[in-house]
Amino acid sequence: MGVRGLWTILDPIQEHIPLRLLGGKCLAIDLSGWICSDMYVNEKAKSQGKLYLRNLIFRIIALLKEAILPVAVTDGSAPALKARTLELRGNSRYRHKYPGRITSEGQRSTYLHRRRFACVSEQCCHLLRALGLPCLNSPGEAEAMCAFLDTQKLVDGCVSNDGDSFLYGASRVYRHFTLNSRDTSVVAYDAAKISTDLGLSRERLVLLGLILGCDFWPAGVPGVGAVSARTFVSQSDPAVVRSCLKLHDSTPTADKPASVQSEVWKKVKDGLCGCPVEEVCCALFPCLQPRYSFKACFALIVLLFDGVDVLHYIGFLLAHQVFEEFLR
Repeated sequence: MGVRGLWTILDPIQEHIPLRLLGGKCLAIDLSGWICSDMYVNEKAKSQGKLYLRNLIFRIIALLKEAILPVAVTDGSAPALKARTLELRGNSRYRHKYPGRITSEGQRSTYLHRRRFACVSEQCCHLLRALGLPCLNSPGEAEAMCAFLDTQKLVDGCVSNDGDSFLYGASRVYRHFTLNSRDTSVVAYDAAKISTDLGLSRERLVLLGLILGCDFWPAGVPGVGAVSARTFVSQSDPAVVRSCLKLHDSTPTADKPASVQSEVWKKVKDGLCGCPVEEVCCALFPCLQPRYSFKACFALIVLLFDGVDVLHYIGFLLAHQVFEEFLR
C-alpha cells in the first residue's frame, strides 16, 4: 500500500524520462510491486497462466536493451508492526469465500512470513538467476533493502511502486514503466526535490505517512486530508511533534510551537493515540535497529560488484552491530 495519497502529493516534482536515458545505470528492483499487480490481474481474469513470469521477461528485456542492469530484490518476513495491515488484506481477499472469518495466531504468522507470496517470488528469482541476473532475498521489506543499496551508492536508484521507499531513505525512485515501442519510458521522483520543492524531508515523510495512513498505521488520522496533512507536516519539526505525542510530555501549551497548537494538531494527537510512533521510526530507520540484518546486501557487495571497498562495508556492519548476526 505505501503511504495513502503520496504519489498525488509528489506529482509536481515527477519527471517523465525516456528509458534510454538510464542506459549504463544499475537499478534495484522491488519485485513485489510487479508481482502483486500481475497476480491481481491473474485472479481477476481467473487465469491459470503465470502472468507475473511473462511480464517479468518483457520488463527485463526492455531494461537490458537499454544497457540497464537490474538487481531484483524480493520481500522477506514483514515486520510485526505490519501484522494488522497484512491481516486486513488477507481478510479482504477471502471475505467472499469465508464470511465472518476470524484470523488465528497461525494465520497471522503466515501473513508475516508471506508464504504464498514467497513461493511466487522464488519462481521469479529462479528465472532471473537462470538468465545470469542478480537477485536478492531481503531479510525484511524489499523496498527497505532497495533503499539501503541506494543510500550506499551500490545502485543508481530504485524501481518501486511503494512510496515507503522514500521513508526508508531512497534518494531516487522510478515507477510506471511504459513498455510500448513508441514510448518506452519511466516516471522518476527525486528525494532532494521532494525536500527542497515540497518541504518534505525524510523525517517529515514518515510523519506524513502516519497521518495519511500507511502499512504501519493504516487508519491514519481521521478528518485530516492530504492538503492539510502536507501543510501541517511541512511547517512542523518532526522531532517536536514526536516529543509532543509522548504521553508524559509535560511542556506547557504556551511554550510549544504554533504548529502543535493548531486544530490539525489536535486531530493528529487524537488520531495517533495508540500509534507506536517510536517503534515505526525504528523500523523505518534501520540504523536505529541493531537487529536488522544486511546479510543479503553484504553478499551482493562481495559477489557482484568489482572494485568496491569491501572493508568499508564490513565497518558499516560492525558499526551497526549486525556483523555477528551475519556470521551465524
